[in-house]
This record gives sequence, C-alpha cells and structure tokens, in this order.
Amino acid sequence: MSVYSSVYCLSGITDTRNYYIGSASNTVNRIGQHRDCLFGNRQKESVHIRLLESFNASDLTWCLFYTMTNYSKTALSVLPSSYELSFGEMKILRAITEFVPRILEQSLITERRRHLL
Repeated sequence: MSVYSSVYCLSGITDTRNYYIGSASNTVNRIGQHRDCLFGNRQKESVHIRLLESFNASDLTWCLFYTMTNYSKTALSVLPSSYELSFGEMKILRAITEFVPRILEQSLITERRRHLL
C-alpha cells in the first residue's frame, strides 16, 4: 500500500453537515489511529469525544479532500540503498511532507468553520 500525506474528513454516514477535518503525513496510519480511538482500543483525543457526542462510532465514515506525496517515504524508495539520508535531510523531507497538508487543512477549516465539530 502506498504511503501518502493527505487532508481528510470524518463525518457521519447519513449526516454530512457536521464533520472533522484533519491532515496526516501517513494517511493509512492516521485513519487507523482514529478508528482505534473511536472503538475504544486507544485513549480518545478531544476530536473523538466530540465525534462520539454527535455520532455512533459505527456510523462514521471518512473521505479524502487532497492526497500529496510523502517526500521522506518517496526518497527512501527511489534513492539507492547505498545512500543514507542524513538526519538533516530526513528532517527537511518530513517538514515538507507535513507543511502542504497543514496549509490546505487550515484553509478548509477557515472556509467551513461553522460545520466543524
């Protein structure tokens, strides 16, 4: 499964008027973390408490607004195995991977503020 960064939405299956917008540098892992929190396999964050006040966990769904490259994972997959990324190079790649989704996430939050949980 490919690893990508994204901006995503969690909402009710039948009620899409209220939702949570988030971003992740590894979408599959982050959605898995949300699922584990919502179903009680992990400590809930404030977003999960707000979602569960409005929806049953089994009635939640998610969708992607944007997907983007995970630059650190891409670099590791395309560089020759003999090349080892320095700590600084990896830090820069991770920062770039996180920057774009966070900007897009914030723009969506600002635009849709009245519908957010």
